Amino acid sequence: MKENDQLQRQVIVSKTVTNKMSFGEAIRAILSNFFKFSGRARRKEYWTFMLFYFLIIFGAMYLDAATGFNPYIDGSEYGPITMCIYFILFVPWLAVSIRRFHDCGFSWAYIFWIFLPIVGGIIIFITTIEDSEKKANEYGESPKYREIEEED
Repeated sequence: MKENDQLQRQVIVSKTVTNKMSFGEAIRAILSNFFKFSGRARRKEYWTFMLFYFLIIFGAMYLDAATGFNPYIDGSEYGPITMCIYFILFVPWLAVSIRRFHDCGFSWAYIFWIFLPIVGGIIIFITTIEDSEKKANEYGESPKYREIEEED
């Protein structure tokens, strides 16, 4: 009788636990995966990168304006500083976007929606606000949901 009770107590229960990510952890994840195209990126990592991206771009536009660049006179939409920043941040943006698609269960080729005016941007926006797949997919384990085993 005692052996049966002990066996029942040692049953392992698998639970799905949500792993919370702080803003600092999102920044660390961004910096450590700047040029990584494989794996998965959580919503928080993606949108923290996008906040960083837009702040840097607006800062570059401000610097262009402060140095005398006028898009109406010079005939270009973006100044030289802004264009340099675009080129520098293009690959990291591409990497985090592809990892975000992986997290939702889509392939890297989903990035080509960006070339479809308006509708493509809407599709990409909806995809990037979707929740992560809870289970592991072909791109790896979920960084948000992880399985833990507990003894009952």
